Amino acid sequence: MRSVSSGRIIFTSIPISSFVSRLQASSSERSRFSTLPPGNSHGVAPLSFYSLLRRTLSFSIMTGPAAIIVSFIILRLFAALLYHRKTMIRKQALPPLADRMRPENFDDFVGQEDVVGMGKMLRTLAERGEISSAIFWGPPGVGKTTLARIIARVSGADFLELSGVESGKEDLRSAIERAGQNKRLGSETLLFIDEIHRWNKAQQDALLPHVERGTITLIGATTENPSFEVIRALLSRSLVFILKTLSVEDVVRILRRALKNKEKGLGLYPVQVDDSVLHLLATLSGGDARVALNALELAVVSRGGNGAIVLEDVREALQRSHLVFDKKGEEFYNAISALHKSMRGSNANAALYWLARMLEGGADPLYVARRVLRFASEDVGIANNTALLVASAA
Repeated sequence: MRSVSSGRIIFTSIPISSFVSRLQASSSERSRFSTLPPGNSHGVAPLSFYSLLRRTLSFSIMTGPAAIIVSFIILRLFAALLYHRKTMIRKQALPPLADRMRPENFDDFVGQEDVVGMGKMLRTLAERGEISSAIFWGPPGVGKTTLARIIARVSGADFLELSGVESGKEDLRSAIERAGQNKRLGSETLLFIDEIHRWNKAQQDALLPHVERGTITLIGATTENPSFEVIRALLSRSLVFILKTLSVEDVVRILRRALKNKEKGLGLYPVQVDDSVLHLLATLSGGDARVALNALELAVVSRGGNGAIVLEDVREALQRSHLVFDKKGEEFYNAISALHKSMRGSNANAALYWLARMLEGGADPLYVARRVLRFASEDVGIANNTALLVASAA
């Protein structure tokens, strides 16, 4: 250590390493500069700002004026680190509201009363821990994934999840190895495959011996008709449960629960949402709880987390109504069948509704026109000779 005189003030300079070591040793407590608590992944030691300030001031007084300058620099750096940490926490991406609000038990599950209602077979088996392989068939956002997780939690089975889009035989092999270990230890394994219709025949065949031996309990989720997309051998070993589109009342219940939940939902935001806004959001979502929840979150965040959510906010968040429709899937043929039956029953309003729904959903207008021509020729036929001419002229 050396002293430098400048006028009447004497500056004392010491090596930075000595300063830091003395600063750390200034307290009788265990040093916390190099130890992070469990769950702290931000890379900043949990030393409080006031604790560091107290240590720094005591050290500066003992060491001299030069240490005050160095201490000031260290405090500024520490404050910058704290600000950076808070900024990173604020910017940390949270899961979407729909994922955060997943229910964890049957009592909180909304909808599908004919499948998981009190006393129903699936719920009874899960509560007894006697689950069997199943296929959940239904449109998006009705609770297929959530229901599989609840069944695993209630039954006490080890839950493994694969995606029919991203996973393949290698992922399945790893899951089977883990299931084999669980079986040797006397526990069950529930393998959930989302979008199972994305797997080809060979991939689905690989499931058969393990389902047959009971190594895994399979639950597959699909938005397509399993009679066409799941191999027959796998269907014979599974129960098929049809999950229906959620009603407007069910979606409204889910939205209200999200607005009141302060832990996982939007309960900490001082927002006001009228029942008319919730009903409009539930109607435009098309029975898809995921769409409704994410649109609600977007509307609340766009308002800055306060104020009143109005109808225009909902329309802007959704942009358009989310109709359950696909161009060449199950819903496509359901819609064209409904159009035919409406015309056959002479229900003009219903026919116009299904026609508009198909066109709004992206159906080819020429295809719809050909089906109308076919209806005029085959269903009307000679009962009205001008029907085909009118359809052709249109």
